[in-house]
Amino acid sequence: MMERLLRFGVAIIIFFLLWQVMAYAWNLFVPLNYKTNLLGVIFVMPLMVLVSFIGSHLFIERLRRWFKQGGRI
Repeated sequence: MMERLLRFGVAIIIFFLLWQVMAYAWNLFVPLNYKTNLLGVIFVMPLMVLVSFIGSHLFIERLRRWFKQGGRI
């Protein structure tokens, strides 16, 4: 249970960071109108959620391996 909460917390942090980067890049390069906003909600948002959960899984697995090795790099 605690591991699931940790993974979810890390996923939220990764999603927040992705959200900030995408918002900055989106405002720089994409013209603002309803079609591009709809594109972002339908396609980009689910991809960001997927990437954040995959990144969370990889991060936790890497931490687990690191602690099994005794904390050495």
